[in-house]
Amino acid sequence: MASNQLEFNKAIKKTLSNVLIFYVAIYVRLSKADEGKSKEEQSRSISNQKEICMTFLEDLSETDQGFIKYVFIDFYVDDGYTGSNFDRPAFNKLKKDIEDKKINMVIIKDLSRLGREHIESDEYLEKWFPEHDTRCVAILDNVDTFTDSPSNEIAPILNWANERHNKETSKKIKRTFRENINNGLYMGSEAPYGLLKGTTEETKHKLTVDEEVRDIIVDIFDKAKQEWSLNKIAEYLTNKKIPIPSIHKNSNRGVKTKTFEIWDPNTVKDILTNEMYIGNMVQGKTIRLSLKSKKITYIPREDWVVVENTHEAIIDKETFNLVQTILKKNSNKQQNSQDFLLKGLLKCKECGHTFSIQKNKNAKQAYTVCNYYKKHSKYNVCTPHRFNYRVVEESVLKSIREECEKYVDSTNFEKLLKDKEESKNKINEIKILISKSENTINKYKQQIKKVYMDNLNELINNDLFQTMQQELNDRIDEEEKHIQKLKEDLDILISKKYEEPNYKKIVEQYLSFEKPSRVFLLQIIDYIEISQDGTIDIYYNMKRPFE
Repeated sequence: MASNQLEFNKAIKKTLSNVLIFYVAIYVRLSKADEGKSKEEQSRSISNQKEICMTFLEDLSETDQGFIKYVFIDFYVDDGYTGSNFDRPAFNKLKKDIEDKKINMVIIKDLSRLGREHIESDEYLEKWFPEHDTRCVAILDNVDTFTDSPSNEIAPILNWANERHNKETSKKIKRTFRENINNGLYMGSEAPYGLLKGTTEETKHKLTVDEEVRDIIVDIFDKAKQEWSLNKIAEYLTNKKIPIPSIHKNSNRGVKTKTFEIWDPNTVKDILTNEMYIGNMVQGKTIRLSLKSKKITYIPREDWVVVENTHEAIIDKETFNLVQTILKKNSNKQQNSQDFLLKGLLKCKECGHTFSIQKNKNAKQAYTVCNYYKKHSKYNVCTPHRFNYRVVEESVLKSIREECEKYVDSTNFEKLLKDKEESKNKINEIKILISKSENTINKYKQQIKKVYMDNLNELINNDLFQTMQQELNDRIDEEEKHIQKLKEDLDILISKKYEEPNYKKIVEQYLSFEKPSRVFLLQIIDYIEISQDGTIDIYYNMKRPFE
């Protein structure tokens, strides 16, 4: 790592007789982990680093007077940037000034200020700085690439220790972060559209309603209840000149694009599917692959952290659930399809695929057709299931009315609701995860036995055995904690009482009209099966009282 003085003399930018000139930069970095500290503490940390480095530089100037001259150029400060990533504004400027021959000496308080990723830190100390004829001094670690100090040899070990410290700190931060979101504290940098973060230390993790856009969100949900398409709602908002979320937040994101002020249907969908508007805190949607990676991965919806009733709701739960049903039923609907009452509800009894409702331009009647047959008819799969749509609709409505008239006055009507299929699936998924974690624990225990035997047979020494044993025990502890959390989630899920629409009220309203609305059908019907012989089976979102 170290260069001897004769070699370094050749690379010095300027010489005055026998005097070497070092153009000095002092690099200061405030750890991202310190962002939560008070401004006073942060300021002291920056000031402390500057003071240590300047004092060291002054002492150097006195010691080397007559042989080496030091010219202080500037401080390079990265405030609030993690040490695990070298893409930092001030550090990049420092590198540029070194490449432009403005700097040939860098002073840092210690190696952890340079970075906490040992491979890149080693690369800078042993390769990049020497190749750019630049001296680097880490004061507290006694590392100086201009000398043959023994401390230079252990710099890679110090860098490894700094990275290890960074990983442990990261684990603690993640653990605290997870505890906070599990407790319903908002940990995002920006609140979702329609909500505001608190401005004080006590309220910065709590959300309140943004009254400026409350009515806009209510209006969006009202239009969705009326079965407006996402495109139609987006066009409606654009025509009303409602500012898009990024403009409302004074964000410059996308400002140069032609569609900057135009509402996107996907933005509308994000609003309509966001549980934050019913007062639930929804977090943990993404995860970073590793400490060293910037890549963000989206995790499955069932693994998100949802804490109910953490802030004021803008939309009631019944409206929200109804909109989710409408979005689901209309997800595969063609944009130009006609407004058929049963669209999205019809399925094939034989193959389980959805039905289309077709009507030729000159035809007076509409007909059902199995989509699977329609797409793969040349392979003789399924059958057309071609039936007069109006006859099917009349038959379905007659059956629904008979059900409503027969059971609407039952005292058990609201109590005997069908269990949601998604809750059953979630319960099964958690049970599988518990089983996997238990199997993982058994594997770790087998590995402990193996390293124990390796130690007895002197294949590994005691120190390595104890390190490996401790590591495996730590992993077992993590899995056991994970199992405990899964079991708690399972208990909550099993005992949870899902909020359902007031079916009795809905049915009574239906009985007072000649023909039901499509919204009514989406609320009470899961799907309708039609067999090739014309038999119609209706599957409701609730159980019949006698069941």
